[in-house]
Amino acid sequence: MEFTVDDDSGFLGIVDPDAYEGFVAEDWTYESLFARFAAQTARRALLLWATSADGGSWTVALDGTLAGARSATGPITSRQGRLCLVNYETLTMAAQFADVTLPEPHLADLELDVTPGTYACTVTQVHGDDSHPAPHFGLHLAPSDGALTPWAGPAWFDPASSAFTPLS
Repeated sequence: MEFTVDDDSGFLGIVDPDAYEGFVAEDWTYESLFARFAAQTARRALLLWATSADGGSWTVALDGTLAGARSATGPITSRQGRLCLVNYETLTMAAQFADVTLPEPHLADLELDVTPGTYACTVTQVHGDDSHPAPHFGLHLAPSDGALTPWAGPAWFDPASSAFTPLS
């Protein structure tokens, strides 16, 4: 199964839409937004990863067999049997407007039906930019005992310096 996710800002993610607490403030700041991301990641309601500084139109495949340039594994929990792929723009809309719920109606096709529980979610970046053939990212969800440590921030990005980690 493959999903196309457009991204103008360099981030994709997966959220539990039934647990994600997105609203920050109508006038959120970069610091308050990334603090919210960190808090939601610690709750296992969000995993966010960098794509590239330029963004793109990315194909994400639910396929645990893809080899790639890099991968990261973190915990995500589905409380009610669904997860949803998101981009930075969706997360900023939820951060700015208290009435925005995920998935937004125009992104309902990015929702995944899963068995409720905690998963080890491995994100594999297959290619460094969206000019390569799809898929660009692989996503593998494996049931987990919950022992995996949550990410400190978005994979392949340093919020303190706003630096994207280039592919080696």
